[in-house]
Amino acid sequence: MQTIDSWIVLGGNQLAKKLDKSAFVFRSIIVPLEVQDFFHITRAKAKYPKHIKLMLNNTAFDAFLEISNGTEIRLFWSLSFADLLRKNFPSFYSNADKGRKIEGPYMIFYKSEDIDAFQVSFKDEIKSSNNREKYTIKAARKALCQQLRIEYGWKELELNDTWIESQSIRVATLFSRDEGNQWTYGLPHHYLSWDIYTAFILEHENVYNYLLLKPEELKTLVKRCNVGSRFIFTIVKEENTYSFQQYPEFNISNKVKSIDPKQSKTDFSQEAKSDFSVKNPRIEIILDNKVTEKKETSNEILDEDKTLSIKHFDKIDNVISNLIDDFSNMKSALKKEISETLMTDNFDRAKSSVNQVQSIDLIYSKLLEVNDMWNKLKNS
Repeated sequence: MQTIDSWIVLGGNQLAKKLDKSAFVFRSIIVPLEVQDFFHITRAKAKYPKHIKLMLNNTAFDAFLEISNGTEIRLFWSLSFADLLRKNFPSFYSNADKGRKIEGPYMIFYKSEDIDAFQVSFKDEIKSSNNREKYTIKAARKALCQQLRIEYGWKELELNDTWIESQSIRVATLFSRDEGNQWTYGLPHHYLSWDIYTAFILEHENVYNYLLLKPEELKTLVKRCNVGSRFIFTIVKEENTYSFQQYPEFNISNKVKSIDPKQSKTDFSQEAKSDFSVKNPRIEIILDNKVTEKKETSNEILDEDKTLSIKHFDKIDNVISNLIDDFSNMKSALKKEISETLMTDNFDRAKSSVNQVQSIDLIYSKLLEVNDMWNKLKNS
């Protein structure tokens, strides 16, 4: 099991959400970026609101997914489903309606054959005795603290323990071992340095003694994959071959040709290269960079230029991504401040914060436009 905020990933087809005040009072929940693929949420050419069905006891309830702010997605459901929640959990609703902080039951989503329909059920508690999960978070914490000491000279005692724990969980959700022969990788958050990610991978290797890709190879691969979104892919080892499965929406159908790791890097066949380039056009660059066959001088120069361009692309990607994240964090902090201010009836201060949020929203939307234009230019 993996935990992201108040969500728990129970498996490829199940997802649990701890219901809070927003679910009972505003009949909506936030779907964080890390679990949006479960609901088949895509940003390219997507139309919102995206209408879906929630199925409970053979009854279908209308719901829809809507972009709230920037990358934030909210799931809203119908009044009839909201009434059902209130009737089934009256004490939670009563406390939430009075403004009290609550921790309601878990709402569990199940995938169905219809990609726009999800079975739902409810549980009071979800227990985990998964020692691997506990170790994963422990390894993430160790890697995170280690790099903060190296990069910033911070001592672990000087760090906010709650912050470290939350960041450790976020790191841990990027990297999990699904089966005995399989690793699943997720893109690091933009603010997470590759040094931390690498330290975390090596910390896992110490215990599991099993690593399919070296951290630098993984870095090269991931950097060229679907920049700007939560791209998840799996590397599977079967006997002496590796195969790559990518699924932008947890769709495992994009399996590509297996490659023997014992082959030299000059032995990638043209057939294997073309298969990768068709399924994953952005990975073609990586494979071309790995092929070291003797080429014409002009081709060698072209490859050097391509490598140089990739480095520049990565720098620009990081600058834009960091700006987007910074403004997103500023918005979140101001919204929290507004909520806390309203509780004290300081409406003048709240109004000032709202004006700041609106200004930041405008800049944030422009940054997203710049990011879209940059991605189009980069792919042209």
